[in-house]
Amino acid sequence: MEISLTWQDPVTGEIRTPVLSTPIAIGRDFSQLPRRIGGKRVSRIRLDDGEVSRIHLFLDEENGLLAAIDHNSSNGIEINGNKQLRGYLNPGDQLSVASYVITVTNVGAATNSSKMLFQPVTDVDGLPTVPSASRKSPEFSR
Repeated sequence: MEISLTWQDPVTGEIRTPVLSTPIAIGRDFSQLPRRIGGKRVSRIRLDDGEVSRIHLFLDEENGLLAAIDHNSSNGIEINGNKQLRGYLNPGDQLSVASYVITVTNVGAATNSSKMLFQPVTDVDGLPTVPSASRKSPEFSR
């Protein structure tokens, strides 16, 4: 599952907007966050706040839904202002972890392939040109 998150760093004021695949581990100590869970690569987010536990929570897919699962943290999590040990997130929901308020901006199926459209011909001096009738933007998948 692919999700988009948005939050403002409470220390720097910088806006963060990562797009990540589940599972996702969130905590204060990057070195303690697992790299793999059940053979799957884990996306890791470090939140710089003393109220955030070393491993605070996990975001993962459960039956097609995005689950937020507290990992026995000291200060817990809130979903839309309600303290939870485990809950489900939808676009627009807010997940509070210490001083961080993280908004779920998109939840979707993970893509197994990347697609890129490009124009291989340019009109740069010194390069051969191709008549416009033969210009096609091929689609590549990997």
